[in-house]
This record gives sequence, C-alpha cells and structure tokens, in this order.
Amino acid sequence: MKHILFLTWKDIKHPRSGGAEVVMLEYAKRLVQDGHKVTWFASNFSGGKYFENIDGIDIYRKYSINTIYFFAWKWYKKFKKSNKIDL
Repeated sequence: MKHILFLTWKDIKHPRSGGAEVVMLEYAKRLVQDGHKVTWFASNFSGGKYFENIDGIDIYRKYSINTIYFFAWKWYKKFKKSNKIDL
C-alpha cells in the first residue's frame, strides 16, 4: 500500500471545479479501491470544510486559490511529520 498525495488548487466540491477535478476524483477512487491511501490537498472556498472524506479519499482544504501553491510547502512539511507520503 502506498500513500499518494494530490496537490491541486481545486477539489471536486469547489464551486469552480470542472472536468479535471472529476478525472482526479476517478483516479483517486481507483487508487483507493486498489488498496492505496489517497490524500488530496486543495484550496478552501466559502463554506468549505478543512477536512472531508469522500469515497475513502482524505481531502484537506486550506488557503485561497491565490495562495495555495505559495503555502502548500508549509502545509506539506507539517503534514508529513505524522504521515508517510510515498508519492
């Protein structure tokens, strides 16, 4: 089993999500079905929860669309202290 981290600026529940997020969700669901742990980190939006599990995928939301990539490294360093990431 591998722990796979996806980093994108939108997730499937983001109001501006589209086809790319649908494809990412399908990839993630298949990886979970194959026994892998999947974490998806994306920007937050108005009314969005910091953490949510959708179809076995752990989704974390933080920062805005404009700052997600700038602060993602900070979040990743903190997250990996308690979680082993393989890919």
